[in-house]
Amino acid sequence: MSRYRFALIGGDLRSSRLGEMLEASGQQVVCYALEGGKTGTQYNRCTSVEEAAGMGDILIGPVPLSTDGNTLNTPLHVGEVNLSELVANIPKGKIFIAGNIPPSVSEPLEEKGVVVEDLLARDDLAILNSVPTAEGAIQIAMEELPVTIQGLSVLVTGYGRVGKTLCTDLKALGANVYVCVRSPKDMAFAKASGIQPCSYENVYDVLPKISLFYNTVPKQVVSRGILERLPKNCLLIDVASNPGGVDLEAAQELEIRVIKALSLPGKVAPVTAAENMLSVIFNIIAEKEKEVMGHA
Repeated sequence: MSRYRFALIGGDLRSSRLGEMLEASGQQVVCYALEGGKTGTQYNRCTSVEEAAGMGDILIGPVPLSTDGNTLNTPLHVGEVNLSELVANIPKGKIFIAGNIPPSVSEPLEEKGVVVEDLLARDDLAILNSVPTAEGAIQIAMEELPVTIQGLSVLVTGYGRVGKTLCTDLKALGANVYVCVRSPKDMAFAKASGIQPCSYENVYDVLPKISLFYNTVPKQVVSRGILERLPKNCLLIDVASNPGGVDLEAAQELEIRVIKALSLPGKVAPVTAAENMLSVIFNIIAEKEKEVMGHA
């Protein structure tokens, strides 16, 4: 791979670790709004979005880009960076990579000739991150519940990348695992993996015996009707990205405890999460270099 200058703009501890890994791989690195990053010979802190965006060939934003829809996700920075400021200061011809990039950012950037890549839309990162997400979700349950996972009846809604990994890990710990799926293909795959599948229509028969409930679907599938049939002491952990998949108002009224567990890879395994990001970023660069060679 060619040598580039990377500009890290915002982010959490995994972004800091990513910068160190990029530098160790021989790349040049600058950063802004990432005070948790080290300051080395090349890994220098910029004083503004404009400076960082101007210096970098490839700009790396946070994962997710924003947690409120208006400002950059900058937990290691004192102060706020508006998304509008970010958009205004990224020049034409740059490559901008981040996670969960809203149309209000991606569309104006693409209109002025910036290449935009959303990490969370890529299968390679989703598959890699399913491992720390599942482990972090199980860690939360172990910390919050007064009983072991072994022997526990657990329900998982969704059988995508995270759902599959989570079900496999829970089964390995000795849990009685049920998974709520929609497609016959997923139902068959779950059954072949030793997981007990159910549809959203017949899940009601399973609910009364569930002590631990995970949602992995990023749209509301855990309705009031489902919540009403859960035991009062059931712990519900929502690992889906915002807005999540649980009717939180109904859960509060029914006194069902819900924990929203967002961005688990960066919280529970920042080094692994950074390694995963590095791998996928290098994949993106290789793809772009191949495109350029193909058009040459």
